[in-house]
Amino acid sequence: MVLVKLLHILALLLGIGVSVANLLISVLAEKGAFADDRPLALRPKFSRFGLAAVVLIWITGVWLYMDRWNGAELGPAFILKLAAAALLLLAIVTINVAGGWSARTGRPMPVAIQKLGPLTIVLTLIAAITAVWVFD
Repeated sequence: MVLVKLLHILALLLGIGVSVANLLISVLAEKGAFADDRPLALRPKFSRFGLAAVVLIWITGVWLYMDRWNGAELGPAFILKLAAAALLLLAIVTINVAGGWSARTGRPMPVAIQKLGPLTIVLTLIAAITAVWVFD
């Protein structure tokens, strides 16, 4: 079970890392900090890593929950954690699908979808903080 918990935490770190990296690349690109577009080409790759991280977090999280608490009701903070994690998964899937559509069609990603990027950081923090609260 220690390995599953380690994978869970490493996936969380990966997800936070790629979210922050994507955000920084976006901010720096808007300011004209890059001489060319090569850093922007990293964003879709980071998004796929983020999706893989969230899927791994869900798999290991359900595994840990079922092993330790066997499906028990853990209160409102746990429900908030699950809601944040579910919205995070939905946001990251939406970003990846829209990014694929954008790459195939050559059209820019809709602005509303682009604004989901910073939201992923907030949702990750909510899920992580409530996890510490619930599972402490």
